[in-house]
Amino acid sequence: MAMDHHPDRKDGDHERMQNIQSAYDILKDPERRARYDTTGSTDAVTPAEVSLGQLVANAVENGNWSGNIVDDMRNQVKCAVRNIRAANFNHRKAIDTFEKRIGRVVGLPIVDAALQSKVEHLTSVIAVNETEATTLEGVLELLVDATDSQGSQPAWSVLGPP
Repeated sequence: MAMDHHPDRKDGDHERMQNIQSAYDILKDPERRARYDTTGSTDAVTPAEVSLGQLVANAVENGNWSGNIVDDMRNQVKCAVRNIRAANFNHRKAIDTFEKRIGRVVGLPIVDAALQSKVEHLTSVIAVNETEATTLEGVLELLVDATDSQGSQPAWSVLGPP
């Protein structure tokens, strides 16, 4: 195909040749091919787009929707964000408790070291959770204007039965 459209050939098409070369470049690069297979684009994708792609793939693969797939995805994402925020609230309370106990046990520095280690661990968990929550909030933004083209009909009428 590439030879048929090579610009040096009679009736060659430079633009068509560039498109063929671009497709070849995507197919030979595993990362770009995976991105294209997931999103339909080779453009850099945001973490929210990746998460949304995974959410859609899971919904289709597992058939885990009850009606309108867009509403179901919104609800799943909102629930996940609430759970993350609740977990981080509890982690912050634990950190406060541990920090108050540091230095209270005299003569056993290992206790302080263990408490400090736990504080550092929970702090890093909170940071990871916040990144995930921010990503999921980006997914919600992507879903703001999305609608199931079938309106209130079950999503399986569009995607096939679960």
